[in-house]
Amino acid sequence: MSSLLSRVFGWAKGGKPASRPSPSASRPSGPQLRSDYSSGDTDTWTFPHQSVTSSNLASVAYDFPSQTLEIRFLEASKNTTGTARYSHVPLVVYRALIEAPSKGKYHWRHIRDHYPFHYV
Repeated sequence: MSSLLSRVFGWAKGGKPASRPSPSASRPSGPQLRSDYSSGDTDTWTFPHQSVTSSNLASVAYDFPSQTLEIRFLEASKNTTGTARYSHVPLVVYRALIEAPSKGKYHWRHIRDHYPFHYV
């Protein structure tokens, strides 16, 4: 019985829980949460960008917790900074953008007029 308890609950002999590594020690490294980038106003957040091969887009970034997609364009127009931040974008849309053969066409057809955005 004690071996069953130790396997199921991780208990050592004597009915005490066996020592375990902290949950953060076993987490795989990967993308950080948005709070790790900066804090405060969402206009000041900086997401890590991924360069893309495109004639229109320079790089893209996605923040999963806030469903925010940020796109840097190769050429900024005279009225913008060249970086647009889209809100309420599902992860599947971001992944489709990354995998699209033409990133610019995908942006134009599936993102540009479908999600609220502002320039940052």
